[in-house]
Amino acid sequence: MKEISRWIQQNNMTAFFIFAFAISWTIWICVRLFLARNGVFHPLYYVGVFGPLLSAVIVTWSTESKFGLWQWLRQTFNFRINIGWYLLGGILGPIGVALYQFSLYLLLGGELDFSEANPWWNYLISVPIGALFAGGNEEPGWRGFALPQLIKKHHPLVASLFLGIMWAVWHIPLSLSTGWGGGSYWFGWFLINTVGLSFIMTWLYFKSSMSVIPVMLFHQGTNHVWHYFPMPSDVISGLPDWIVLKTIVCWTIAIILVIVTKGRFGCTFLDNQRNESSKIND
Repeated sequence: MKEISRWIQQNNMTAFFIFAFAISWTIWICVRLFLARNGVFHPLYYVGVFGPLLSAVIVTWSTESKFGLWQWLRQTFNFRINIGWYLLGGILGPIGVALYQFSLYLLLGGELDFSEANPWWNYLISVPIGALFAGGNEEPGWRGFALPQLIKKHHPLVASLFLGIMWAVWHIPLSLSTGWGGGSYWFGWFLINTVGLSFIMTWLYFKSSMSVIPVMLFHQGTNHVWHYFPMPSDVISGLPDWIVLKTIVCWTIAIILVIVTKGRFGCTFLDNQRNESSKIND
């Protein structure tokens, strides 16, 4: 056990990704093989979504002991932030993304049909619950643990790109389920979209004082908000309209954030490191 603990301390990022993938993939593959052989989405798939969070807890406990874990939990789930970040992450951000996507759909000739749209009161219930149990709960691992560790050694652009790729690849077993939304189109579209979304979430995470809660809400909100903006028409021949339009939206926002923040996404790690280096040199 001491050798394993020492290895985790020396290779905390490698250990994090190994544990995150191992926990989630083991659960998902077992569910697929023994409980959902027909490919229909099974409720136990949601258990596997906790893999990144559990991995972050294991690695933090191993490297920083019980006190370090408590400190990480307090920082990661910091509720004492400006209410504006809750509104942006949970309501304004997802709805803004959906409106932009829906506008593109209409510009391309899409038809209006709100007969199948969910009632809006449902959004205020579904998003917080989903953020805790059905998608947003990945974020304490991805953004709350992995992102700050990656940025210690890599530029925010590189860290966000790498994390976006790993985040997308982690979903591969879910693509075997016909009940998972991302399984209905080419996985490459999901990968490209996820990387763009990763840049946006990096910005949101650092701007909200490194609290993962607005990111959890934004993650789940962007997964769920399309239920309120139906797009029944095919507007892009030969391509899956919904994911293509969402990818365009995410990358447009991501590029704007790269330009406005000069690729730093509001991250102060680089400034802090420079200040520490200056003090040492002085």
